[in-house]
Amino acid sequence: LAACIVGLSLVESKQNPVIDPNFQVSLVEVDADNVTILEETLAFDIDLRRSHMYAEGSLVHGAMEQIKRCDIHPEGWFSSAGGPNPNAPSTWSCTNTTINRVGELPSNCQYSTFWGFPDDMTYVGPAVLNGIDCDQWTYFSQADEYTLYAIMLDEVTGEAEPVANGKIWSASNASLWMLFYHDFIAGPPPDSAYAPVDGCSCPDSTPP
Repeated sequence: LAACIVGLSLVESKQNPVIDPNFQVSLVEVDADNVTILEETLAFDIDLRRSHMYAEGSLVHGAMEQIKRCDIHPEGWFSSAGGPNPNAPSTWSCTNTTINRVGELPSNCQYSTFWGFPDDMTYVGPAVLNGIDCDQWTYFSQADEYTLYAIMLDEVTGEAEPVANGKIWSASNASLWMLFYHDFIAGPPPDSAYAPVDGCSCPDSTPP
C-alpha cells in the first residue's frame, strides 16, 4: 500500500506512541489497490467535546461534513451534511439534531480519544514510509492485523506524531486500507476549525 523500508536488524523494544487527543490533521485513505478513496480534514477536542470532519471521495459518494458540538450549553448539536458534488455545497442535504447533555453515552456527549490503539502493540522497528523517517508498530483486532507508523518526538513521554495506520492483513484482502496523515497539529483546535463549509444551509437543530 505504500513505499516502505523497515530495518531488518534486531531492534530494541520501544514504548507505544502517545498522540495528543486534541488535534487537527489532514489524511488520505487508500484501498487494497492503493487507490485513493477519501481525502479528509479532522478537528478533534475531547476536553471541550467537539469535533469537525470534512471528507471528499468515493467512500462518501461525493462530500460529507459532520460537526458535533457538546461545548454549547444547555444542549449541544450534531449536524451531518453532504451530497454528490463537493463543489456545490448549496445542493447538499443536511440534518441537525440536538444532543441531550444529560446522558453520557457516546451517542450523546461522551468523547474518547480518536487514537484508540491497544496497549499490546508490537514494536517492529524504524521505518521509512513515503520518504518519512518514523517507527512502526503492529497489532491485531478480531484476527485482522493492523499497523501504525509514527514519529517519536519524545522517547521519555512517548509523545508522537502520526504518519499512517491501517489494516494490512485480513482473510479478505479486499478489506485492506491505509490512512496517511499530514499537517498534524497537536493541541486544542481553534474555534474556526469547527466552521461549516460556506454555502451549505443546515436547518435549526431538532429534538434528539
